[in-house]
Formats: sequence, C-alpha cells, structure tokens
Amino acid sequence: MAAPKQDRGALLNLKVTLLGTDPPVWRRFEVLDFITLEDLHFVLQHVMGWDDAHLHQFFSGKVRYGIPSPNHYDDKMQDEGDFLLSDFFKRKGSKLRYEYDFGDSWLHEIVLESKRPAPSGHTHPVCLNGMRNGPPEDVGGVWGYAEIIEAMSNPQDPRYREFEEWLGGPYDPDHFNLEEVNQILSAMSYTP
Repeated sequence: MAAPKQDRGALLNLKVTLLGTDPPVWRRFEVLDFITLEDLHFVLQHVMGWDDAHLHQFFSGKVRYGIPSPNHYDDKMQDEGDFLLSDFFKRKGSKLRYEYDFGDSWLHEIVLESKRPAPSGHTHPVCLNGMRNGPPEDVGGVWGYAEIIEAMSNPQDPRYREFEEWLGGPYDPDHFNLEEVNQILSAMSYTP
C-alpha cells in the first residue's frame, strides 16, 4: 500500500503593485499558502527592495494585521503571525493591502493571479518578474519619489547633486535585478 501523499498546500502566484507610482512599480512572485502574513511581510520587503526600517500593516476590508503592541494606542491590530495566506487568498482575484512606513505611507495592493498545488521540493519564495526599482527609503512617499525621479533624470537640475549625495550615488528608477532578488529569497525556506 502506498503511503498517503503529504499535503504541501498551494502555490500562490501573487502580484504586488506599489500604488501611486507612475509608471507603476510591481513584482510578481510565488509563495506557499501556509506561510503567515508575518512571513509575507519579509518577502515583500525583499522583492520591493525595502530595508524593513519602518512599521507596517496589512488590510483586509476594515481589519488590520500587523505586530500588536501593548504600549500602542490601537489595541485592534490583529497579530499577523496568527494568520496564513490561505486565510486570504482563496480564489483568483483575492486582494490584500499592505502599508509600509506610516510616515511615507507606501501602499501596496497584493492580488492572487493563480493558485495550484505546490510541487514537491518548492520550499522558498521565487520572484518571477517585476518592473522598476523600488523607491529609496524615507523619500517622502509617492510625491517625494516623483521629485527624486525628476531631479535625477537631469544632471543640470540644482537638486541632482543633493539627491545623489543623500542617496549615496545615482539612482536609476528603471533598474530591477531579478537574479539579485531571487538570490536573497533563496535564503527564506518554508516547509510544510
């Protein structure tokens, strides 16, 4: 008699788009549905190029998920570590919002594009493709990001040198290195 198959869960093909950017900054990636929202936070940080230097939260309807703090004024935050992706991404088109850095308020929309049984041996997230460089940290949200792109596109702009010095060199908004992102993600291993 053959041993019963171990349920490996589902493989989710998700697309995250940084709202308010034009042209849009987005990534398409695969993750297993049994990881938590906390795990998804770290995946998003890596695929978008963030530094995980600020607070974050997820939204599903009016419910918020993040890291609850007994010292925080808001006691209605649900613990992101208690919820699996399978709780939210049940069918194609399911959505979840993610906010990173409450000061800059980077809002992301995460959409389930497809779902299939997880193949054997699939243990870590994989970025499939993406468009444009993620914004640098602490630039003032979408408006500050637009200002940096405008200034950095013209070396004659009086702000060019100031931004170049602040950013530690030139900034290319079109740069996206899939191989580099996947090298970072390969260290994140999840098994059922």
